[in-house]
Amino acid sequence: MGCQCADSDSRSDEASEAHRSAATVLGRNPYPHAFLDCHRGLPLLLLLLLLFALGLPVSGKYSFDDIEIAGTADVSLPLPRPFDATACSFHHLAQQQKLLLALQQLQHAKSRPLIQDAQVEALIKASLSGLITEEAERFIKFGRQAEISVKLKFTNRGKSPVSSVFILLPYSEATQLGWITASGQKGKQLEVQSVLPPLPSISTLRWEDWGLRPLLLEQTEHHLKSASDGGGNSFVSPCWPHIFRLQLQEALPVSESTTLTVSYVLGRPYRPVPRTLDLESIQSVLFATSSNWPLPYKTLRSTLSLQLPPQTTLGEEGERHMSQKSFRKLPGEMWKWESTDPIDPLEIMQPFAVIFPLPQHLGYVLTMERLLVVPLSGTAVCKDLYKVHNDAALQEGAFNPVTIALLQGLPPGISRLAAKGRDVPRSERVPTHVLFDLHATLPPDVFNLDVGDSAGNLTSTFASRYGPQGARLSTHLEVWPRFPVLGGWNFDLKVSYDMPVSSLILQHGVNGGKISLNIPLGPPFQDLYAEYISLTVALPTGAINIRYSSTVEFEYVEETTVKWWLDVVTSRPALRLKWHSASLPPTEHKGHYLTVTFDYPYSVDLEHLKKAFILFLLLLIATISTVLYHWKLRFSNTTEEVPAAAQYVAFGRLKNELMHKTEAAICEGRVYMESMSAARRGNPESSEKQKRAHEQEERWLESMRQHEADLIASLEAAPGTNGANSSVGVFKKALERHREAVLAFTTALLNNWKEKTEEAIQEVEASTEHLRGLAREWKGSSLKQHEA
Repeated sequence: MGCQCADSDSRSDEASEAHRSAATVLGRNPYPHAFLDCHRGLPLLLLLLLLFALGLPVSGKYSFDDIEIAGTADVSLPLPRPFDATACSFHHLAQQQKLLLALQQLQHAKSRPLIQDAQVEALIKASLSGLITEEAERFIKFGRQAEISVKLKFTNRGKSPVSSVFILLPYSEATQLGWITASGQKGKQLEVQSVLPPLPSISTLRWEDWGLRPLLLEQTEHHLKSASDGGGNSFVSPCWPHIFRLQLQEALPVSESTTLTVSYVLGRPYRPVPRTLDLESIQSVLFATSSNWPLPYKTLRSTLSLQLPPQTTLGEEGERHMSQKSFRKLPGEMWKWESTDPIDPLEIMQPFAVIFPLPQHLGYVLTMERLLVVPLSGTAVCKDLYKVHNDAALQEGAFNPVTIALLQGLPPGISRLAAKGRDVPRSERVPTHVLFDLHATLPPDVFNLDVGDSAGNLTSTFASRYGPQGARLSTHLEVWPRFPVLGGWNFDLKVSYDMPVSSLILQHGVNGGKISLNIPLGPPFQDLYAEYISLTVALPTGAINIRYSSTVEFEYVEETTVKWWLDVVTSRPALRLKWHSASLPPTEHKGHYLTVTFDYPYSVDLEHLKKAFILFLLLLIATISTVLYHWKLRFSNTTEEVPAAAQYVAFGRLKNELMHKTEAAICEGRVYMESMSAARRGNPESSEKQKRAHEQEERWLESMRQHEADLIASLEAAPGTNGANSSVGVFKKALERHREAVLAFTTALLNNWKEKTEEAIQEVEASTEHLRGLAREWKGSSLKQHEA
């Protein structure tokens, strides 16, 4: 595993670098005020005592790398796991214990200048309070997450009442804390306060041997034991524990006892073993902890109970290993350890590791970004972005779709959408570490629900209301990713919905312009732990004096502004918050909420004014467009507008004249063709009729020449046309084509050529349409494009 202590090559090298090592430790220690200032003239004995408490020179083989911290855009695999910092956490607990002993041996007046760090001061206060832990019973329930419950019985053996109790979590647990709560004897909730701000996320550490399980287990426990004893070299990484203060409801009198219960959830407690696995295999996970729960008080009796997941066993080898650790097996796959030996403050007793199969996906929300737009009335809009990661073992070998279908209990080739049908045969799901579907719980009154992935859609999404008709309790959302999320894979999810803003506003908070909002903070997904959470709450335009309160300790809070719909010249005040991790608490515990309070000094909702302003702009634009259209305004000087208008009118008249003359020529040709057809019905071979036909042909040709002359005269008289010559040529060719088509018809008709008569009729129709098109589309420019 990554928590490895480097061995020292020689003690002489460490002794020769004592001064450099001390400077290195002081430079890297996050609590520099807790150490001696050499310029204050304290005795050399005290300096040596504190240097002993700080440990041996640091080793550069164990270090964090901020570059490897997972970001929202791209993630390098494998992702960091808090498990890899377990040994480092135990080592720093041992260092804290040595520091605490060193400070306790000093006189109060001399140690007071050293205690300028909040965590060190809390540890000193706890050690001097006189509290004794009579019993510490810890219960760990393994699942996709690790649920831990600790029952503590304290007795005040000091000289004064105690109003607060301090507890601590090792760094490896504090960096994956989903939620934590504490209660008193009668189940009343106690306030849990962090002595210092929450710890940042852990970074990736070195991977250890992923070989045989016994070898891996032995190596893990060897490093845990070496680190908890404080031996070997110090770790470079600052894996300091995180201390919490529990404020009692009533001060605990002297010689009295009280019982407290601390419950919390670890979001990513395991490391999959082995690192890679095929789809058919059942993954195992490795969990490491100490037999006792470290406390800043002396503990007289300590117990630990481990509850394995359903239908899970440790196997013969695992049971033998637990028996060697003095664990005894209880019914229901529960293992228990207990010790009546007194345990000193901050002492780590018997660190160990346990391996067991866990056929579940280890999916968690890698990043969670939320935007909530809250108006004063109407509808609130929520837009969420989730990046889900499966922390399970990576896939080994090729992807097999048949195996994926069988793991879901589906016949190969059947889509997952068809699995919802009752007529599709489906067997029970096979336990696997592949993530197939997600389940979320949304507010009961959401509507306009829209779900999509990074590509814009999903394979399938199902939503339904839960609860009796008229009194819905929640909205259940079921999401099936487009592809099954294997170990090490990511999946982006976008969820947006609307909800009545009345469900967020506290009615008792609306008084004289003062409005309070109650916003849930927990992730919506069931059994899914979330990290890197950010929430932006956009308030109504005009909101002032923004305040907030919450049981969650935020890492970052900023007041800013955002733009939303209708914000043309305005913006909305917003509250942006960020915190490290969260998970849904069990049903018996209350979730976390954010209360935002602001003042609204206006008697009218400004959103209505925004809508009125937008309507006014639209009406103004429509009015201006109508006026410009009717007045026919042109952005040019007046000297150019008048000739252009006159030329436009002249062209319109000329175009109508051309169309009229063209229709006259076409009509006269049609009359000539009808007269020839009527003459053909009698005796066409008589000399009188032949003479009459010849005369009609002469009159028609003369009329066509007159029409052609009129058209050409009109075209040549067109004002300001540069392409008149080309237009005249085009019209001449069109008239000549029409004349030849009519003559071809009369010739074929007189000679009784039926086929040629039909062809001539088609050519007459084509030439007629060509002439009409020229007259209709003429714009005073070149008409060469019509020659085709």
